[in-house]
Amino acid sequence: MQKPHAVCIPFPAQGHINPMLKLAKILNSKGFHITYINTEFNHQRLLKSQGSDTLNRYLSFQFETIPDGLPPLENLDATQDLASLFKSSSENCLEPFKRLLAKLNATILPVTCIVSDGAMSFTLDAAEELGIPDVLFWTPSACGLLGYAHYITFKEKELIPLKGTPSFALLLALDPADLTNGYMDTIVDCIPSMKGMHLKDMPTLLRTTDPEDILINFLIRETSRSKKASAIVLKTFDELESDVLNELSSIYPRVYTIGPIHTIANSLVNKDLQLLAVEAAAEFLNKAVKPVIVGGPKLRTAHACQAILELADDSGYFLVVTPTSKGLVPECHPQFMGTYSGGVRTTFCAEIVESADVYVLAGPMFDDGSSGYSILLKKE
Repeated sequence: MQKPHAVCIPFPAQGHINPMLKLAKILNSKGFHITYINTEFNHQRLLKSQGSDTLNRYLSFQFETIPDGLPPLENLDATQDLASLFKSSSENCLEPFKRLLAKLNATILPVTCIVSDGAMSFTLDAAEELGIPDVLFWTPSACGLLGYAHYITFKEKELIPLKGTPSFALLLALDPADLTNGYMDTIVDCIPSMKGMHLKDMPTLLRTTDPEDILINFLIRETSRSKKASAIVLKTFDELESDVLNELSSIYPRVYTIGPIHTIANSLVNKDLQLLAVEAAAEFLNKAVKPVIVGGPKLRTAHACQAILELADDSGYFLVVTPTSKGLVPECHPQFMGTYSGGVRTTFCAEIVESADVYVLAGPMFDDGSSGYSILLKKE
């Protein structure tokens, strides 16, 4: 049976790329083959900061690129204009994305689902053509998404745009009158799960005086199109925003939470690394000719006395202990060969230990006073 193949595509800004990467790692740890799509500009930034080896660590996690449709920037450290990214991604990214999906279907594994940023809803059209699910991952909080979803309501109630100086006033350090005259303290009464919230508490992109503001209209479009998604995923958890999540569930058909996402992703990655370490150790031990298990005094504190016996049983390796570990394992065990600590050793034990080609040290203390382990180190 082939692996499921998820194509993950974030909005090309750092606050969107990092959470999507965490989600992709979680899916990968659950058995998904991942194709992670960056824009060409952000891909070059990634190569510059991390090196090409970063992208080739795992066979089941690959990186691809599509153009963002913007003129290239010579300075890779520059920040791309947000409004330009919103406009260009919605107008120029669909066709390159569809071509990439076709290439993946022909050369890697059939794409079984798309996981895209909530601000990249053009992917819904590609998913519909292929007949596969498209899950939208919104990176703001549940409150943030609900605020965006009500931008259209704010416009209908004429709460926005603000009155005052021209658009992008905040970026130009010119305050619209409504920012300073108390207008932003207006109670927002159209969001039942956020009673008592003020206009100033809503996502800040609404602070514009332009009735045709690109950012406002883009978010109205994206939150509306999100209703077509197979599901909505938010990086929060139910106990934190339960009332808001319930209201979102009345707007969107399927709303799921995954959070705190960094904690989940890091714990899964750590488990994966531990598994890789175990597999590498097993491969190394399988090549050994005369391996020996040496038990140390920390077996007691680790409650690992039974585990070392099971390892000896399953592997067939000889088992010895240091003098400070005497009594931690039964000396009648068939694999037990005696006590070893350099000059302090059971008859015949030194020959077995010092002729071994691999040592499995369990619960050791690395000092000659208690173990004599330096004698085990081959000078060559």
